[in-house]
Amino acid sequence: MEKFQLSEFTRKGTALLEKIRREFKILNLDDSALPKNFGDDDAIKLVFVGQYGAGKSSLIKMLTDEEVSIGADITTQTAQSYSWIGLEIIDTPGIHTELHPDHDEITYEQINHAALLIFVITSEGFSRHIGEHFRKLAVEQKRADNMILVVNKMDKTAMGNDPAQREIIAADLEKVTQPYKPQDLFLSFVSTANYFDALDEPDAEIKNELLELSGRDIFVDNLNRFAESHRLLAKISKPLYTTAQVLRDAINANSAGDDKDISEFLQTIQDRKNLLLDGRRQCLRDVRDIAAACRNEIVKLGREAASAVQPTNDKDTMENSIRDAQLKVEKIVGTYGDEFEDCLKNSLKSIGEEMKAYNNTDFVKAVNLRIGNRIKFEQTSGGNTAIVGAFAGIGAIVAQFANPAAVAVGNPTTFAILAGKFVEAGAGFFLKGELGIFAELVAAPLGNFVQKILTPPPTFWQKLGAWFARNAGNIGKVLGAAGMVVAVGLEVKAANDAQELEELLQTERERIMKNFDAVADEIYNAMNDNAKLWAEKNIGAVVNECDKAIKSVNAEREQSEVKVDAFKKLLKQTDDLIAEISSSKN
Repeated sequence: MEKFQLSEFTRKGTALLEKIRREFKILNLDDSALPKNFGDDDAIKLVFVGQYGAGKSSLIKMLTDEEVSIGADITTQTAQSYSWIGLEIIDTPGIHTELHPDHDEITYEQINHAALLIFVITSEGFSRHIGEHFRKLAVEQKRADNMILVVNKMDKTAMGNDPAQREIIAADLEKVTQPYKPQDLFLSFVSTANYFDALDEPDAEIKNELLELSGRDIFVDNLNRFAESHRLLAKISKPLYTTAQVLRDAINANSAGDDKDISEFLQTIQDRKNLLLDGRRQCLRDVRDIAAACRNEIVKLGREAASAVQPTNDKDTMENSIRDAQLKVEKIVGTYGDEFEDCLKNSLKSIGEEMKAYNNTDFVKAVNLRIGNRIKFEQTSGGNTAIVGAFAGIGAIVAQFANPAAVAVGNPTTFAILAGKFVEAGAGFFLKGELGIFAELVAAPLGNFVQKILTPPPTFWQKLGAWFARNAGNIGKVLGAAGMVVAVGLEVKAANDAQELEELLQTERERIMKNFDAVADEIYNAMNDNAKLWAEKNIGAVVNECDKAIKSVNAEREQSEVKVDAFKKLLKQTDDLIAEISSSKN
């Protein structure tokens, strides 16, 4: 349904101002410079006038979606009003009949303060008395410019709230509204009865039809056009402009500014972290390439070993082929294990060289010098109070990152990399005992896995022997006392016997290839997984030191910027609401 922009923006503005007041109290700040609530004495007044029984209260309820009881008693001596999300809704005693002329005086008193005058009549049109009052307001007192004319109870007419019916009524109204045309008065035809019936209607199609017949959206659209043409939205923007200026003043008063030295020092830590992350990513990519090459060779060996399972080969030939492949696998794993170990060592060496080069740049040297001097100055002479705490808190971090090699505490690996000293120190302290990196991380945990998974199980030879036992009559020549393997020149006389033998051999070939594939995948995963663990322990530990340093510096600095951050967020919300109101007027 159409939204009444004046009430919608007033609601948002009121909620935002309350939020800002709460934030000021939380920060223990004076909020007296903030404007009053939107619903105070400066609230925009919407005054509903018209004949008794025209449905003013129902119209108010349709607009506000709130229950109202004002205006129900013809003997009411005063206008009834209540606040609606920052606006003031006033239901006058109405212009009833000649029996209550005092009501007219009360009504006119409220009209004098109205920003928007909503004159309500029924679909029966103007009576003589109501017409006189309308002309007094619209013509004699020249209030037509502040008036919306609403015709209620259109459901009581012969054709309902139909365009043809509206034209008939509008033509009749013009006899009273001259020299104004009813359309000049934002004429709205409504049926509050249809609207409330729609609220209780479960059927969506009927509900939408009743809402359309109610004329509510057209009425609200006319209210929005009235508010725009009379610059009422600009009026509710005024306290927002005041609020925005108060927030800007608060930002200027509480901000320590963007301290260049701290920002650049943080940049040097972030730059080191980026070098570490890039080095770790490159290391893991290189390990993936090594692991993939190793896997591919093992898979290829598996295909070659499986190809030896043929009816023309004896048991020794088959087993020797598998044993040879197994030895080749172990040799391949050893070769690529050396590459794996060299990759990790070279990765650290490369990171150390890049770190050393970065630490020797003019930028880093200048930042370290300035930050060191600032720490001494701030701690001894008490400089800018907004950053004293920040510098006091980062002293140890500066020592660690500006000259990490001189720090005698913590993990020597961490500080060696930060200082770029790993180049001189070599990779020795990254290895444990006499085992190489690969032996420690990959080969040793695997144990005898390779040998165990590649050895053919006894069940294969048992099945092959059973086949010979079943098909002895069809075999031309058998070698070996156990009669378990077909030799060169074997003739299988029955086609189904040959097929059964081939299926048995194919099953074994597939098992061998599958086992080689499993070993290849195991080695591949072991290399990658353990490289990640190693990188996390050796490189990740330094990254974590960088993160902790950045977090610590920011925590110290942000203590003086908490208020500013809060004000900036509130200012953005205020500016956004001002922009939203401004764009709605275009």
